[in-house]
Amino acid sequence: MKTSSETESQKKIKDKGDSSMTLQDILTGLCSLTLSEEEVSSVLAILMEKNPLALADQNRELKEKREEMTCMGDQQVAMERELGLKCKELQNLQMKFIQMRESLESQLTILQLENTILKEAVHHHVGPDGEQTPVKEDVPAPAAHEDSAYHV
Repeated sequence: MKTSSETESQKKIKDKGDSSMTLQDILTGLCSLTLSEEEVSSVLAILMEKNPLALADQNRELKEKREEMTCMGDQQVAMERELGLKCKELQNLQMKFIQMRESLESQLTILQLENTILKEAVHHHVGPDGEQTPVKEDVPAPAAHEDSAYHV
């Protein structure tokens, strides 16, 4: 069921050549045209004469949308800044991790070298004459001597 405004918008408009056009034909024609600023201003002036409140409402809605877009743009810029800061923070943490890993690897190398030196020192004994003599590893502990005087 069509409303009265839809019916009115479908009314035929007669141009100078007595051919009739619907509002839809006019809108389709306008959409397909490339208009200069002057031509757009002329169309807006005609529409403003016909219904100034409708255009004022459209203007207000456009301003609200622009404000929303500006606000969203500001939020996006803020989020991009925050993301940039987080990326820098992450890069700093990665650098610290790499430095700590390199430091630990260096310390491990030093400890492994010291361990090798200590193992060699345990396995070889340097005598008073400065010569190395191997240490006997499986030397049994001396047995406890029992005094025969106490045995019966």
